[in-house]
Amino acid sequence: MPTPAKVVGIPDSGRAQRLRVMAGACSVKGTQRDANEDCEFISPNLDLFIVADGVGGHKAGEVASRFAVDVLSHQLAQFVGPTSDEEVQDRVRKALDRAHCLILDLAEGKPEYFGAATTVVLALLLNHRLYVTGVGDSRAYLIRGRSIRRLTVDDTWPDVL
Repeated sequence: MPTPAKVVGIPDSGRAQRLRVMAGACSVKGTQRDANEDCEFISPNLDLFIVADGVGGHKAGEVASRFAVDVLSHQLAQFVGPTSDEEVQDRVRKALDRAHCLILDLAEGKPEYFGAATTVVLALLLNHRLYVTGVGDSRAYLIRGRSIRRLTVDDTWPDVL
């Protein structure tokens, strides 16, 4: 059984003024599917970065990934003022749970969407900390200098359902 997703807070060691975030997106359809089921959201203004990938072999993966990105970006764009790590982690978990429930509702209402599913990986920079989580097998990496560290674990589920 998959393990629960963790929301990891990574301190910047007091170097907030030197923190530089670089983000980009590139999506490739691949060889196994007729359509690209990837969706990304990059918002330097919100310091929010999301990648969702529809689960191959399921119906409407492209719908699920777009829906997840829309729900998560809307839910997580509403942070105001300083918050504790626990509050941020709780908000991220609840946003993942909300996206999951809404995708299930969407799939239940339309036979062509039955079984729609997506993976998600997201990063939120807030209060000089980077919060990262993933659900499924989409991955996040931290690259510093010449080192690369994987931050997420494959085949996880959100821990709030």
